[in-house]
Amino acid sequence: MEAYLLRPHVLVAMKDGADTEIDTALRAIGHARRIAVTLPHWGNASRLIYGTDLVLTVARKALALYERDPAFVVFEPPFSIPPFPFVQIWHERRGGNPAHLWLRTAVVGMSKSL
Repeated sequence: MEAYLLRPHVLVAMKDGADTEIDTALRAIGHARRIAVTLPHWGNASRLIYGTDLVLTVARKALALYERDPAFVVFEPPFSIPPFPFVQIWHERRGGNPAHLWLRTAVVGMSKSL
């Protein structure tokens, strides 16, 4: 836990200071991480940390491309993170858009196969 908390962390959230499942779990056991970088999307997070001492706490499946790379260290977090749901959000004006509905349905279908 000490080594995990000493490292600078990446927060993936739409705004600085957002409360995540990770921070909630840490707070429950009396700890907090030090956020060095906040990104609004997951897409670039793993590329950002590559070759740095930054820590990104993410589902293991998101790192499948990197697990065999010796320059990329993947480890279990030193605390338990309770399961939480993943949800889709969109602006209400897109709710009836057929293309948007197709995409949302495709994403749900793909996520069920993971």
